[in-house]
Amino acid sequence: MYIKTTWVDGENKYSITDQAGNVIPGFEDVKLLYTGTSGTPISATNLNKIETELSLLESDIAQEAIDRDVAVSQEITDRENAVAQEVIDRNAAIDALKTETIVWELLATKTFSVDTSYFIFASIPAGYSAFRIVGEVVGSDSTERGIAMSFNGDTSAANYKYANVVNGVYTANNTANGIYIDTKSDSTDITVIDIFIPNSGTRASCSATHRGEGHIGDTSGHWYDNALKTDIRLSLGSFDAASKLKLFGCKSIL
Repeated sequence: MYIKTTWVDGENKYSITDQAGNVIPGFEDVKLLYTGTSGTPISATNLNKIETELSLLESDIAQEAIDRDVAVSQEITDRENAVAQEVIDRNAAIDALKTETIVWELLATKTFSVDTSYFIFASIPAGYSAFRIVGEVVGSDSTERGIAMSFNGDTSAANYKYANVVNGVYTANNTANGIYIDTKSDSTDITVIDIFIPNSGTRASCSATHRGEGHIGDTSGHWYDNALKTDIRLSLGSFDAASKLKLFGCKSIL
């Protein structure tokens, strides 16, 4: 800590003495005349200016240190608060996922009473972000044993593509009838199907699983059109009378 000194001007008096140290009469109080170049006088006023600036400088340095410590402390606090808020937001998002309820609404049911080559889920209501078709399929046609799925009456070969993996064997192609789901249905084998169809207006892909006697299959398909789906057509060589399908819709899954 700097200790300030207060300077005070003194009164200088001079006298002239002889060799013995006695003041010569008439020279008891004399004034010295300086004939050199005048500079800045060393005075109490000038010295006290220096003292004042030194004391103020020390005060400024101390205040800067205080301000810096306050700023660092505030930055640490802000970072801690930001991290804490991130944790709160992440936990809230996790809790929201835990409590989110996905509801599949039954939109239509088709139970085949006679052998039928195709069926259309028509006039599907709007407002659903995804559809799901589940059911049991029995087919009697020996040549066409898979299901072709198309949307909104579109049967253009260029607008569909699919791939199947059945019992570990991969096949891929496109067809004028739509996305081909290789269920390998026949009159002695009931195939269980589960088809997921996004309907967000930006996702045109879909997927399906199908299981039957000696049959494990998965299908992925794509419709090159982002239009919302208003009807879904399913065709097979023959849906036997024992077949049944249900269409569900969900408004919140995507």
